[in-house]
Amino acid sequence: MSIFAHYESQTNIGNKKLNWLRAAVLGANDGIVSVASIVVGVAGASGTLPFVLTAGIAGLFAGALSMGVGEYVSVSTQRDTQKALLEKERLELENFPDEEFEELASIYKNKGLSSGTAHLVARELTAHDAFAADLLAGMDHADVAFKTGCNLDKTGRSACMQPEFIDDGEGSTGHGFRFC
Repeated sequence: MSIFAHYESQTNIGNKKLNWLRAAVLGANDGIVSVASIVVGVAGASGTLPFVLTAGIAGLFAGALSMGVGEYVSVSTQRDTQKALLEKERLELENFPDEEFEELASIYKNKGLSSGTAHLVARELTAHDAFAADLLAGMDHADVAFKTGCNLDKTGRSACMQPEFIDDGEGSTGHGFRFC
């Protein structure tokens, strides 16, 4: 294996882990800052331990619910948008196969292949699975790593649920840090 190939494989692995890390750091930070702000505000206003403790616990649950629901809505919106774009591409392949073939060949020409080779590649790929060939041709390395990390299935749907669980879990942990 060449050094470049090794670097590429390590980079793709690292990119998947960066999404987890980003979500964990943001969730924990949000949990700590928001609950600390609530607790400091209530402590400044009342100064009694039961009120401060109640406000902190309420902030913990409200923050966890808010982050969980927010991530769910975000991931659902991403999936719906992705589904609509994939359906649009499917319809284009059904209704305009020649134009889509030329578009596919053009993508490979723009990536540096000669016209003849680009058409040959497009022909061989579309003979096997035109939809998959069309999807993969338009992606760069980061897109492929993202789709792989999110378990893009054969229909093109993403199964990327990692950030919502991490944000929710780390946010709750972050909220809980105040009381540890």
